[in-house]
Amino acid sequence: MESTHNELKFTAPLTAITAAMVGVILNLALFFGYHVLWPQGFEGTFDWPSALIAVAAAVALFRFKRGVIRYWWPVRWPGWWCTCCKTREVENEPNLDLRTPGVASRRT
Repeated sequence: MESTHNELKFTAPLTAITAAMVGVILNLALFFGYHVLWPQGFEGTFDWPSALIAVAAAVALFRFKRGVIRYWWPVRWPGWWCTCCKTREVENEPNLDLRTPGVASRRT
């Protein structure tokens, strides 16, 4: 990599690719932040618990230099449990038509 450091034909495309990737990551962060903090849109209410969790995570990451993987287990188990319970509820619902993947329509 050091041999291509001052050669414009290598650094210009890599700079453009890096800028594009930063833009994509920033776009995703804003998209998910909007949908997490305002689940019903801007007309709905602000989700304060999600905002407090995000601020606490940012403080832990940047101020106290804590890693993400080490503290992932307290968050992963409740989410996994809720997902399993919700799946069971949908499977046990007698009025749902689950034949079409991704579409759960009510039978009449």
